[in-house]
Amino acid sequence: IHMPMTKNKNKRPLGRLRGFFLRRWYWSHRYRILFSSVGAQREFNNYYNLSLNSMVIPSGVLFEQLNKSSRRILRCLEETCFPKTAKDSSNRPPMIGVVCQFVHQKNLLLLIDAWKWAAANGCNTRLLLIGDGPQRVEIEARLADCDECLWNITGWTDNYAEYMSLLDLFVMPSLFESLPLALI
Repeated sequence: IHMPMTKNKNKRPLGRLRGFFLRRWYWSHRYRILFSSVGAQREFNNYYNLSLNSMVIPSGVLFEQLNKSSRRILRCLEETCFPKTAKDSSNRPPMIGVVCQFVHQKNLLLLIDAWKWAAANGCNTRLLLIGDGPQRVEIEARLADCDECLWNITGWTDNYAEYMSLLDLFVMPSLFESLPLALI
């Protein structure tokens, strides 16, 4: 059930009853709650009036807190993925990318067509596709006529956060999503 937010919590669907049960649940399950914005944290605290351990992580991943070892891994990933463009960091074109399973729903062919169109019209970027799936062969065929130093497919990986931190622009061209975990 989608519960729309309103200024007056009693006007929300199942307002007081919903609040009563959620407050009890949050009180008995003392998890650390992560928020994507200060506003969301403030609204939660205002609505439930609970003092819980919480933290705001704007992007959902603490990229700025990667340690020196992780930063070394990132440099290595970039040099491995894009060796010709990694030599001179000042001349590197921006990197756009996506994290997903390569299936029709994710609309990656549209992303590739848009990326190729942008390149043909003077927008020089690199493309990083993080993931794999049944549409990979079709994707590689669509990219076959592009310069290989400008695109890379990682395959399945547990290091998606390190790859994502290389992106200048994260895109999600999905035709539909129920709960987009990559965006979260």
